[in-house]
Amino acid sequence: MTAKQALKKWQKIFNLSHWKIKIQVVSEDENEQLVGMEGYVELHALDKEADVFVNSNTDDIEPIVIHELLHVLVLDNFRTFINSIGTDGDSYDLFEYCGETLVRELSKSFSGRHDANPTGTIGYS
Repeated sequence: MTAKQALKKWQKIFNLSHWKIKIQVVSEDENEQLVGMEGYVELHALDKEADVFVNSNTDDIEPIVIHELLHVLVLDNFRTFINSIGTDGDSYDLFEYCGETLVRELSKSFSGRHDANPTGTIGYS
């Protein structure tokens, strides 16, 4: 499955069609943020836009797409909460930790990679 096919499939499953999501498969040389990671997502919440980056060294793209889209889903559903606590300080750090834990567990369930522990980062703006 290509990255674009996985994006289309899981964006529909997660009911994220109201988000404009782009996906790129790039090497660590092209994107230094991917060094040591399978992928990451940059979120632009106000515009409901996201850019997903997948490391070209990744063997199975679909689980990475699932993981990154789950970050979009969490943000989409917790946007009001995030706005109330702000993006600086301990409360937001706790939200990020809990959000990442939730996304990792859900990713394992959806992808069938129960031993998986995808590495990546998330950036909200």
